[in-house]
Amino acid sequence: MPIIENSTYTPPWWLHGKHMQSMYPRMFRRVPQPEYEIQRIPTPDGDFLDLDITQSLPHNGRLVILSHGMEGNSKREYIWGMARAFRLEGWNILAWNFRSCGTGINRQPRLYHCADLDDIGTVIAYARKLQYTRILLLGFSMGGNITLNYLGTFAGDLPEEILGGIAFSVPCDLADCSRRLDTGFNKVYRRVFLSSLQNKIRQKNKILPEIYSVDGLAQVKTLRDFDRKYTAPIHGFLSAEDYYNKGSCAHVLEKITRPTLLVNALNDPFLSPKCFPTEAARNSRYLYLETPREGGHVGFALPGALYWSERRALEFAGEHYMQPHRSAVWAIQDLNL
Repeated sequence: MPIIENSTYTPPWWLHGKHMQSMYPRMFRRVPQPEYEIQRIPTPDGDFLDLDITQSLPHNGRLVILSHGMEGNSKREYIWGMARAFRLEGWNILAWNFRSCGTGINRQPRLYHCADLDDIGTVIAYARKLQYTRILLLGFSMGGNITLNYLGTFAGDLPEEILGGIAFSVPCDLADCSRRLDTGFNKVYRRVFLSSLQNKIRQKNKILPEIYSVDGLAQVKTLRDFDRKYTAPIHGFLSAEDYYNKGSCAHVLEKITRPTLLVNALNDPFLSPKCFPTEAARNSRYLYLETPREGGHVGFALPGALYWSERRALEFAGEHYMQPHRSAVWAIQDLNL
């Protein structure tokens, strides 16, 4: 029953409310850019993924793969903050960009979406070719959903190198979260997401006009409208509801077989009650659910260099991933760190 009671996060006295806790890091946090090597790798369908990867630390076999949120990228402050935190503990970092979130619009019709596990699989395969033997998956928001979806869907066939996962602010039930973004102040977030998504449709229209029509694009007012018009038909789903069902990690959480931490703040404005899977955690030996009372969406700000989310991720990693996993060879590698 790995439900973590009494979460330790307390926001600074001056950071009140779920919206301020969500927006403050985006508006005011500044993190120095890590020393990345920018790499572009091919995908099996003839497209590409853009990666930021650090390999300046000694190659001790440890790598964190960071997955950003919807319409984010590898340059976001929360990615850089987490990268800095893990580099301080001797991990190398691979921060990948979802399709068309990197340095250019992708060639193939596919966009990124929550049910697509092929691309994170391609990134993991690339990391294994680089001889990383202890790989931690860490995601935020939509990237957290993809991370958990991958760990649950392929639970019986995960590469041995995968230690487990850590995920923050995860929309475990996409249908409910889509509806929440249609209410109250959340419409502000929705407007930002849609503006960015609509711009990408216009760019895709220039490359693939026969697939990406801009007719009626101005009438797309909600994320459900967008998923109904573009995500579902382009990627083979029967409807937006079919996509939400197949893309929601809530359905596979109990299948996870590697130590995995899910942290969702109770005041997260994006999340519905179905995004707090207490029953799945009670029934699992591996899924650790932590629900701080506050924190907002991808917030968890603290004064100083490290945010609470970064400290919490390091703490969980130290508890669960610094010991050998399944293979005695790893124990020898630990002795050589």
